[in-house]
Amino acid sequence: MILGTYLIMPIFNRWIKDCSIREVEYFLAIWLITCIFDNTLLIGFPVTLTYFTGPIGMVVLGYYLRHTDRKIFNSLPYALAFLLIGMIVIMLCSYFLSSPEGMYVFDRYSILLAIEVVGIFTLYKVIDKKELKIFHKENGFFRRASFSIAKYSYGIYLCHEFIMNIFIIIFLKHAPFKVTLLLVFVCTLGTSWALLALLNRVPYLNRIIGAK
Repeated sequence: MILGTYLIMPIFNRWIKDCSIREVEYFLAIWLITCIFDNTLLIGFPVTLTYFTGPIGMVVLGYYLRHTDRKIFNSLPYALAFLLIGMIVIMLCSYFLSSPEGMYVFDRYSILLAIEVVGIFTLYKVIDKKELKIFHKENGFFRRASFSIAKYSYGIYLCHEFIMNIFIIIFLKHAPFKVTLLLVFVCTLGTSWALLALLNRVPYLNRIIGAK
């Protein structure tokens, strides 16, 4: 599916540059329906919406959040609300629906993940506009860390699931179940980032890993 997204991107780039924000909202409204039915409730929507499902929606969502002027997507309180609601509900559901035999993992295109993505993107957008010193201080830790993660974010998105599944297998066998979620998150992010940073130093490979 990811490969298919790469192949369709030249067409989508042309479309999204020529359409209005309202037309982008139309696409996202249908995409959110697929997030709810196909990827969260795991029941088929009565109408087949194949062309609106999957990772292409995340691409369009990122474009929309970057260009929209709607207050809800340009406000720090709303950004934190989206982020915290998504994180808390995902953590609670994962905790109560998981067992020592297996961890419950949400589909990457579920509505809860979409809400969390909106929160993270909006948070960075608002922070950049406010020019907070903690993020804009030259050579500061937070500035370097946030820029580094942002640089490799798409590559991390592409490779994290494979790495995450390895750590799930490791920690479910050797770590207390209650701390497994935190360990998996930290190790997956750190390993994915390190892998992308390493590949970025390899000639030719650095052109295809999605680092910007």
